[in-house]
Amino acid sequence: MKMQKKGAKYVLISTALVALLVGICGFLLPWWGFMVVLFGLGTFLFSNASGAFWVSFGGGAIMWGGVSLYYYLGESGQLLAERLRVMMGLPHGVFLVLLPAFLGGTLAGIASLTGHYGAKVCQRKKSSEACEK
Repeated sequence: MKMQKKGAKYVLISTALVALLVGICGFLLPWWGFMVVLFGLGTFLFSNASGAFWVSFGGGAIMWGGVSLYYYLGESGQLLAERLRVMMGLPHGVFLVLLPAFLGGTLAGIASLTGHYGAKVCQRKKSSEACEK
């Protein structure tokens, strides 16, 4: 059963669900394990492609950005960020918080979008052997 509401409440709840799933997967699975979970979520939950991508992007960015910010504000996080900033040629160490947020959000969005389009392919070809198994 796919959720079809487009209201702000639906978007916030879905984004919070994605962020929660990404956080749980971060403790239980390898770093890429959240993409497998969001692939399944995109298959069953989202009714349109833009919702699948943007809601998952938001949830992934919130979780990855939050973890990066936690480490950045930690004991020696700013010192490490400053050293990495110099090595990477970045203008400020905060970019090392924003970069993982953007990458995590993009990976989450693409995983969910792939699941959404995979479900559409299987719906169109119900007689296909690949989708029946």
